[in-house]
Amino acid sequence: MECLDFRRLCDSDPNSGEPEFAAHAEQCTACARELERARRFDARLLAALRIDVPEASRDGLARAEAAPAGASPSAASAADASPSESWRADASAAGRGLPLRVKRLGLGLAASLIVAAGVGTA
Repeated sequence: MECLDFRRLCDSDPNSGEPEFAAHAEQCTACARELERARRFDARLLAALRIDVPEASRDGLARAEAAPAGASPSAASAADASPSESWRADASAAGRGLPLRVKRLGLGLAASLIVAAGVGTA
């Protein structure tokens, strides 16, 4: 395997199990450093995407799944929620009216921040 092929595979799958990939990493110190960098970035990205869901939210999701078709899950959860938690239902309902373009812009900005954080720490 050549360095260019190695780096392409390293960027797409730093944990590749291909024998040629592992052999090249053992022989080429520059590619071995690149592999270590890619694995560290991959681990940080996975850690950033790991989100713990509070027990109260799990209960709300279970109620929403159990609600009959056509029922508004935000209305049901807002009625059951305490005043300090009712803002979540209000925010969720408000977000449903946003245009798709605005939602995509928000997701694009979030993805850009994740990439910038990864590039800035590399």
